[in-house]
Amino acid sequence: SISKYLAENLCKQFSKDWDVSTDVIRIFNVYGEGQSSSFLVPYVLNKIINSEILEIRMQNAIRDFIYISDVINAMILLTKYSNSNFNIYNIGTGISTRIMDLINLVEEICNKKANIVLKDHYEGELNIMVANNSKAINELKWGIEFDLEKGLHSMISNK
Repeated sequence: SISKYLAENLCKQFSKDWDVSTDVIRIFNVYGEGQSSSFLVPYVLNKIINSEILEIRMQNAIRDFIYISDVINAMILLTKYSNSNFNIYNIGTGISTRIMDLINLVEEICNKKANIVLKDHYEGELNIMVANNSKAINELKWGIEFDLEKGLHSMISNK
């Protein structure tokens, strides 16, 4: 979090000092085909599909899961948008999903029950992270094409 904050401030200062249009995108929990299982969505999918133990730290944490195609569309639109100065865009669905609800949805789609082991969470880890994407929607005319269920089906069908 600190490194992201510092990087955004460096971009803001660069924009001001050099009078260069600079945009920062804050991508929330992106997921999609080919993603490493060190990320939550492919981790959950792989563990449930393979009937392996699923270790979860914060089952009630709330996240905003956004499919990679929607992120790419936002990036493309941003390259076409004419603006000035410094701007920050949150790229997420704006939809809050509990980690346990993600697991339940994967169980339902795969028609398999997860073998869950609860672990202690890391100190300082945020419980809620959901995008306010209104600026991206309004200025870039960006829209979400994949809800979580559609994105998960796409990932599973491409395994």
